[in-house]
Amino acid sequence: MILRLTDAELADITGYTQPAAQIRWLKKYGIRVFIAADGHPRVLRSDLETAKNQPRAAANLAALTPRRSL
Repeated sequence: MILRLTDAELADITGYTQPAAQIRWLKKYGIRVFIAADGHPRVLRSDLETAKNQPRAAANLAALTPRRSL
């Protein structure tokens, strides 16, 4: 059994074939990624399952509201 995603699976999930683009996409979605010596991302299957089951953080809409000066 393969404990990490294959290169084809990473390309399918991210929509990218270039390692740098795959890494950016994975980090954007909070998926832990290891960078191999060849520069290609490595993602453990268990990490993908963990990320899938965690709720995404809610947006901080208060940050968009202008502050009133006192």
